[in-house]
Amino acid sequence: MAKQKKATPPPTDFDIFLKKVGDRMREIRTKKGFSNYEIFAFEHNLGRSQYGKYENGTEDLRLSSLHKVISSFDMTFEEFFSEGFE
Repeated sequence: MAKQKKATPPPTDFDIFLKKVGDRMREIRTKKGFSNYEIFAFEHNLGRSQYGKYENGTEDLRLSSLHKVISSFDMTFEEFFSEGFE
């Protein structure tokens, strides 16, 4: 008997929010001239694998991690969330 695939549940509001955060991180990183997330993460003392998951919206960020990332962009929380979160 063949196994049935489990239906993927629809994304939650939080899943959508994480994706928006990741998209914003990617947008800012590329505007800062970093085409590769691994180089950006390495140069800013961020975990490369973890940072990649953040950008993909697949990993929940702790507030302290989000603060560290936003600080790496030389931005405030207000500046970071000023676009794409209407």
